[in-house]
Amino acid sequence: MLSKWVSDRARKRFQYREIPKLPTNIKGQVMKRVKVEFSSDGIVIKHTSFQVVQGDRVLVEDSISGKISDVFVRNYDVNADGGPVSVLFAKGGIPGLNVNATLS
Repeated sequence: MLSKWVSDRARKRFQYREIPKLPTNIKGQVMKRVKVEFSSDGIVIKHTSFQVVQGDRVLVEDSISGKISDVFVRNYDVNADGGPVSVLFAKGGIPGLNVNATLS
């Protein structure tokens, strides 16, 4: 009985509130999402840094570590135009690792 009362109170309290929306622009430019897919048949990576770049601009700097035995996806919100993006590893390419970056 108490849980029904609590859920009714919570529903009434938040019934007319709007869900806040995240900003879709920064300083007049529209945010885009970069999806980076890592795939492999089972390699182990020990803390490898990478950058997602568009032309000469660095959009994302991050690192990965661990075993990749299937598709692993990371998404980043970036300030970018519609041009192509690519992934660069600090120590060069990693044999057996497939990387695909798309902008949406």
